[in-house]
Parts: sequence; structure tokens; C-alpha cells
Amino acid sequence: MLPLPFCRCRTDKDPQLSYENAIAINPLNALASASSARRKKRSVAEHGKLWPTGSTLNIAFLGAPAPELREAIIDVAVGWLAYGNLRFRFMKNNAPEADITILTTHERGPINECSIGTDCLLDRPAESMVLTVRPDNGEYFTNTVLHEFGHALGAQHEHQHPDARIPWNRQRLLELHTGAGGWTEQDVDEQYFNPLEVSGLLMTDYDPLSVMHYPVSPALTDGLFEIPLNTELSEKDKTFMRLAYPY
Repeated sequence: MLPLPFCRCRTDKDPQLSYENAIAINPLNALASASSARRKKRSVAEHGKLWPTGSTLNIAFLGAPAPELREAIIDVAVGWLAYGNLRFRFMKNNAPEADITILTTHERGPINECSIGTDCLLDRPAESMVLTVRPDNGEYFTNTVLHEFGHALGAQHEHQHPDARIPWNRQRLLELHTGAGGWTEQDVDEQYFNPLEVSGLLMTDYDPLSVMHYPVSPALTDGLFEIPLNTELSEKDKTFMRLAYPY
């Protein structure tokens, strides 16, 4: 049984508004947009949406999640912080000034998604991240929380790296996803098939071990290609943090 739904990054922001917001929050994003060579990072962190190095990100949960769920999410999410100059401050629930807000109910449907980096600010006062996984989902919970917080820190989907050569079965993906958890055919194309442009990325080699990579089942490819569910930060995930948020 394939875990559904896979994580989805939000692509609904107006590009100009996203750019202006990113520059206002972190002026170095303008330099990153102009020259990828100056700030080359791991596989697919998008230009221009990184938080200021050394900053503390205020994070709040919306609603009233169970304390054990809140703590389980925090315990996994802080794993990113061991490798970069960035901090999280988890606030009281429903804090309106939070940089990242997390919805854990199913009122948006059974989805897991997040905006990219500084785009999280454009979602206020609504949620910027949705997590409907639960600790009893096991490895899928760990993967999903790491994956969505990776998006919140500026990382993009690894399986959309221009050097990825995954023999996806598009028809099977459409059958599996369309209508499930609010996915559309456009979502399938945006989350699977549209490669991220080199000009818009901070690029290193393709990394199939990244937590930002979807698990790849033979049932969704040519019947042979497979990548397991990654539940730990890869060496390049760690490098992303060191270079995106250096000490």
C-alpha cells in the first residue's frame, strides 16, 4: 500500500510578490538570484527564499493539537538545526506573529504541504504548513515532518532535479493522485514532472538519498526503478544547511 498523499510544496504565490517579500526579509536573496556561483548549495534550494542566516524563526501551531503530537513534530523538525546557523522558537498556539504556522487538523483534507522559505510569510494569518501525519504512521511521519520543514527552510523537491532520470508512469500517477487529498492533474505535473530550472536553483549533484526526494515505487515507474522512503537527513541535506545558513 503506497502512503498517500505524498508531500506537496505550494506553488500558488505571485512571483513578483514572492520576490519582493524575500528581498525585504533577506536582502542577500537578491544576490542569490543574480549569481548561483556565489552561494552554491545542495541540490535544489530555490534562489531568493532563504531566511537570514542566524535568525530565529517563530513557529506556532494553529488550533489546539494534542501536546504529544506537537512535541513529536518538534522533536523531528529540530533535526535540521544541528547543521546550520538558524534557530526555531516554538510559540503558544495561534500566535499571529509567527513566521511559520502549522495546521494539524484535516480541515484542508488529508494533505501534507508547505510554502517555500520566506513564502511562508505570505500565508499569514492562515497556515503555511499542513501536517496530517501522526506518530503512529512511523517512518512516514518522520519523513513527512523533515520534508515539510525542509521546504520551510527553502529546499525544493529533489526528484525534480534536472539530472534526475526517473522513469515515472504518468498515467498511473494520475490515477493514484487525482482527486485524492485535493490533488489535481496540474498538481501531479508540478510536483513530479516539471523539472526545476537551473537558472532558478542553487545546484549541486542529484541526491536520491535526500529527505526532499519522494519515495519511488516500481508501481509508479517502469516496474523496476525504486527509491525507498528516506527518513534521515542525507549528507547533502546537511550540506544544504551548512551552506545556506553558515556560522
